[in-house]
Amino acid sequence: MRWALALFLACELATFALLARQGVQELGRSAQGWDFTQWLLAGGLAGLCGWLAWHWPALWRGAACTYGGLAQGRDRTGRPGILVDMPDGRRAIARVESSWELGELALVLALEPVTGRPPRLLVVNGAFVGASALRALRRTIRVARREGQAAGEVD
Repeated sequence: MRWALALFLACELATFALLARQGVQELGRSAQGWDFTQWLLAGGLAGLCGWLAWHWPALWRGAACTYGGLAQGRDRTGRPGILVDMPDGRRAIARVESSWELGELALVLALEPVTGRPPRLLVVNGAFVGASALRALRRTIRVARREGQAAGEVD
């Protein structure tokens, strides 16, 4: 399944590269009459492309990390610990700082490292994680959120 996704993304990148090449050619023909905002937008786009090219290895390693289950215990703020399986086979433990639900598609976790070097963001997808593990993770995050709110109200 992962190779099919990688092949699909490679096709998407090739299509994007062809479209970008055509766009650059067209822009080169019409760039003589540009005003300041058009030049600013083109510079911002070039900067974004440069940033992505510079950070691509870290982004790729982060995308290759997967959710490995819940870690034992919690920290003093009540945040759950999770195991992150790294692409090289090692495991890291991280705490969940915050999370965002993308409906039934995925759960995005902002991570704080405890051991190892997990990615800053981890996308937990139902296609790669069992439904029961995903439910347990969501339930743990909800309980930790409620406990954190209750502790915040007491202080």
